Amino acid sequence: MAESSASSPPSRITRLRASLNIKRIRVALNLLGWVIAVGFFVLAWRRLIEREDWEQTLTDLNVGYVVLALVLLLGGLIIRSQLAYASHRGLSYDMPHTRAFRFWFLAQMGKYIPGGVWLFAARVVFYRNNGMPMMLASAATVWEITSILSMGLLLSIASFGLFENALWGYAIGIIAALMFIAMMLSATSLPWRILSRLRHKTFEKMLATQRELGNGRYKLLAQLSTMALVSWVVVGTGFYFLVLAVDGDSNISWWTATISYTVAWTIGFLTIFAPAGLGVREGIITLLLTPIVGETTALTVALLARLWATTAEGILIGTALVWHFSLKGFNMPGTQPTPDVSPEQTISG
Repeated sequence: MAESSASSPPSRITRLRASLNIKRIRVALNLLGWVIAVGFFVLAWRRLIEREDWEQTLTDLNVGYVVLALVLLLGGLIIRSQLAYASHRGLSYDMPHTRAFRFWFLAQMGKYIPGGVWLFAARVVFYRNNGMPMMLASAATVWEITSILSMGLLLSIASFGLFENALWGYAIGIIAALMFIAMMLSATSLPWRILSRLRHKTFEKMLATQRELGNGRYKLLAQLSTMALVSWVVVGTGFYFLVLAVDGDSNISWWTATISYTVAWTIGFLTIFAPAGLGVREGIITLLLTPIVGETTALTVALLARLWATTAEGILIGTALVWHFSLKGFNMPGTQPTPDVSPEQTISG
């Protein structure tokens, strides 16, 4: 007993030190993300104003196409929000379409905090408020994000030979294919059986959850992936009209525009140290579009796309906030308040 109590304090100190080191790494990554984002926008803006035709490009902007692009983006994001409805229904939990909309876009605020885990944590908390156990709420959130990313990666594989810069096209296609395979494997129990040998709670609970749900999870993932694919098509169409708004004479195809934005969004999302993919997404758009539409148009589209995406999410998040607090916040009929949950708790259960 004496030995056990004597070994306990050092163990706590070790955990505290590890937690402190993780926080320091996050702070460093957050700063790096902001440096990359600000650096890109400063360089892009300077590069753009050096072009003689940039003022004419802005003057010729087709406002009608910009509005159409915004409407399509809003529609695509609303479709995506219903993944929350589908995951709850698939797991036999009640989630009206309207509540799915509110929970989804309130959680989206976490995306703008560098580090990537806050969106995940917020959604888990909302799902717990809706009656889901912690581990099931975490699993549902993982599957929703997996469906969005896997369909984004599936479309990104089409970059093989699509872009004039063959090296980048093949590199993106190969990496997307490998990551897509990895995500498909994560839906099976094989990787979790292997990882559970590390005796980590996260891996053990994911394996237990998959075993409990059985093969029913494949049907749920298929439904979520189908909805995610539809949302990508609608969002990609919106981006296509955004390109046409900047350059109506562009010969870019709908398919190329859709793939370009999908690739940029997916890479931006996976770059967890960049807040909402800031800077990374715009850099990829510029890189992929410049050989097709020219540097001025590509830079203009990249900067406009950020405003386009932020405006759409701002409208939807604002709507969700007003709607949510008009129903007295968390204390709504059929929900129970849940204690604050940190990202570490949601992941480890």
